[in-house]
Amino acid sequence: MRGAISLTIALAAIDTPMMTPEIRHAVALLTTGFVLFTLVVNGTTLRLLIRVLGVDRLSPADRALRDRAMVLSLASINDRVAAAARNYRLDPSAAMEVASHYRTRLNQAEAVLQDCDQMPEADRLYIGLSMLASHEEELYLRHFREGTISRRVVRGLVAQTGRLLDGVKAGGREGYEAASGRILAFSRGFRLALEVQRRLGLTGLLAKQLADRFEILLVMRWVIRENLAHNATRSRPSSTARPRTGCARFCRAVLSRPTRPLRRSGCNTPIMPERWNPAISGGSR
Repeated sequence: MRGAISLTIALAAIDTPMMTPEIRHAVALLTTGFVLFTLVVNGTTLRLLIRVLGVDRLSPADRALRDRAMVLSLASINDRVAAAARNYRLDPSAAMEVASHYRTRLNQAEAVLQDCDQMPEADRLYIGLSMLASHEEELYLRHFREGTISRRVVRGLVAQTGRLLDGVKAGGREGYEAASGRILAFSRGFRLALEVQRRLGLTGLLAKQLADRFEILLVMRWVIRENLAHNATRSRPSSTARPRTGCARFCRAVLSRPTRPLRRSGCNTPIMPERWNPAISGGSR
């Protein structure tokens, strides 16, 4: 991209009649040298530089996150193959032969995940919160495909899950809670609409903001409850008999905080989602 843009600018500059032939020659020569340097030097040494810096290697937590996602995907494929065989009344032996390949890979992946029990608590928490945020994004997109939420709302919700993932990567548990609090806080547009309604008596903008906020929070509560049920059914049981760790307790707490009604709008429906943090979102309203 850098070479293409440089060549485009150079060609536009060369065609300018105000430039002298010497300047045109200099521009063409420098641009060509720059593009060749980018292709020959940078292009041939970039892979070596990446290996030297270790950018191509995942951290232990990221590798465990990848392996756990693989386990869940293989388990889902295995269940769908069995369900398809039952629904279409296929030969059970043929279905078992097809699913055997996925079961073998699933057993191998689960064997690799045994090392996750020895990982630090912070890494396990990073894995759990990352998977929760990723699955939350999948649920938003699924509801959009089913037509239950609008395109404008789903764009904002998907962007919110991206901020949750960024918060987990940057600060772990604290980063996730901070990102969650910023999501639940009232936006600048909402505050502006409230000021307009208070000072000028115009209610149209505030009504639109309230309707959007109601839809967003209602969908968030809906999806978070689905995520809670998914987390309970898809969590891999520990191979050891030790009790649940702080990671599991925190993940359950994130997904099951009590709802809070939006009383200022005169609505007693509990539309505040489970991820509620009054200290970050501005306290009681």
